[in-house]
Order: sequence, then C-alpha cells, then structure tokens
Amino acid sequence: MSYRLSPTVGKAISKETAMRWIKNYHEKHPQHGGIRARFFGLNIIDEILSQHECVGIRIYYASNDEGEKQLLLVGAREDGSNIWPDDAEGATLLSAQGLIADASSPCPPYCPTN
Repeated sequence: MSYRLSPTVGKAISKETAMRWIKNYHEKHPQHGGIRARFFGLNIIDEILSQHECVGIRIYYASNDEGEKQLLLVGAREDGSNIWPDDAEGATLLSAQGLIADASSPCPPYCPTN
C-alpha cells in the first residue's frame, strides 16, 4: 500500500471529547507506574519539525530499561519514512538530522491543575 503523509493531518477536538477519551483509556488500561501523561517542551518539538523533509511527528509508545512508560517523538517524511539518526550513537545526540526526543517530564508529578 502506498501513501503520503501530509502536514495537514490531525484536527482539533473538544475538551469534552479529550477528557472522555483520556478517561476511557485509563479505565481500560491500568496505569503503569502511575504515569498519565508526558510533557515535551517547545524547543525539542521545533528541532524535530525543522529537520529537512519533516512534515510531522510520529509518536511511539515505549518502555525504558526500568520498565517506565515513555513516549518517543520522531520526525516523519511525506513518503511515510521516519527521520532516524544515521547510526546508533547518533540516536543519543542532538543533531540537525535524525533527532529522537525523550527526556519528557512525567505526570505525575508534573501535572496540570486544570
């Protein structure tokens, strides 16, 4: 199957829908380690989006070596391919191409009050 990714993919949803979906997820999946969300700052998101040929971000569910739930952000090209680092060592470096984002702040303890 051939497809193209577009920077226009995604749409806004209401807070009511978002809150219902979050509740649905937490009821269906017991919280692993109590983590409900993760925060990524503007700078790392901008770095990923500014990579050559990047049209958006693909988010992977992952678990670190301690078993803690993680989200990994990876740039994606229009042809659907990920913008991975060129080598294994590059995966840990902040570079202009092939940046993988982690090191997000977990909720809890970094949770919103609203």
